[in-house]
Amino acid sequence: MTIKNKFRFTIFVFLILLITFFLIWFFLRLILKKDLPLNLSNAKPAIICEDDVKLYYDKDEFLVLSKYDLISIVHDNFLSNTYTISFAGRSGEIPKSCAKYYQFHTFEKHSLMVDVSEFNMRDNFENSGDFALFVLNHGINYVYIRLGGRGYGEKGNFYRDACADDYIAICDFLKIPYGFYFLDEALNEEEVIEEVDFVKSFLAEHPAKMNVLPLAIDLEFQEGEGRADGIWDERTDLLQSLIQKFNEDNIHCILYTNAKIGNDYLSELDCDFWVARYPQNGIIPNSTFAEFINFEQAMMVSNYVLDNHHQIKAQLDTGKEFINPYSGDFLDKIIGWQFSADGATEDGIHEAIDLSIVKNAYFKKYLP
Repeated sequence: MTIKNKFRFTIFVFLILLITFFLIWFFLRLILKKDLPLNLSNAKPAIICEDDVKLYYDKDEFLVLSKYDLISIVHDNFLSNTYTISFAGRSGEIPKSCAKYYQFHTFEKHSLMVDVSEFNMRDNFENSGDFALFVLNHGINYVYIRLGGRGYGEKGNFYRDACADDYIAICDFLKIPYGFYFLDEALNEEEVIEEVDFVKSFLAEHPAKMNVLPLAIDLEFQEGEGRADGIWDERTDLLQSLIQKFNEDNIHCILYTNAKIGNDYLSELDCDFWVARYPQNGIIPNSTFAEFINFEQAMMVSNYVLDNHHQIKAQLDTGKEFINPYSGDFLDKIIGWQFSADGATEDGIHEAIDLSIVKNAYFKKYLP
């Protein structure tokens, strides 16, 4: 056989092998798609983010998926830029751009967190799917859901958040880490016990998979109209009792409150703090959590001096030392900072919603 013929023969054998491989791959793919059940044990939960997405499960047969449909991503097809998905007992491929899933966003500086209630479902989102896409599109790592609370009126009746179940269901499906927050208005030890029982009853009814974050006790100042607004000395003791009782039931707590109230009245509490103060709405802080806390301490001290300059001057004139009102243990206990109640428009978050930055190291330890 001449060299020329050997070359032709080699090319011929190569083509035969290539065609054989292609045919085997093609028929295996058809068999796997049509006859064998998909292994969903390692599937990635996801949500459709566009309307009228065609899912071809056979050559000429397809389903039309709608925005907010919940799916399972079975395989990531890198070469074709598609996902193999499962939906309603059918499987097929869709473009990657049509689906979103939860990813933990690793920021060196801090993590973003959002807290929601039925009011957000009324004012900001069409439904729970719309809320989920908001979380997935904006790099939010954690969610707090209002479970309910005690009313701040004279009767102090309990209420549950009307949309809590919707938030729970979507977060559980998409594996978004979340926790619950509860509004406290207890006036005495008896009401403290009632609040513990109320929360425990809710948690028992909602054995949620992704409820991994500490319970947040929400302490609001109701502009002097709240039933507990005038009992700050007693309230501190009641809150410590509330926290202790939850801890005894292995329910870890943090306390959410206004930064000034926390510093003025609650700094001696044995708990971590998630505080609210809105220094510059519309912008996500571009600093580490520690740097942000130090900056806010300086700003709060500056505002305190401006508001009390006459009193401070009189103290200094008599030789008394100026004592920094925002220092010490309280700032060291802060693990979350709600920096906006109106989103962050300059960073593309246009929904008027509560946003917080949190300590990465603190919250990551609760992840499954």
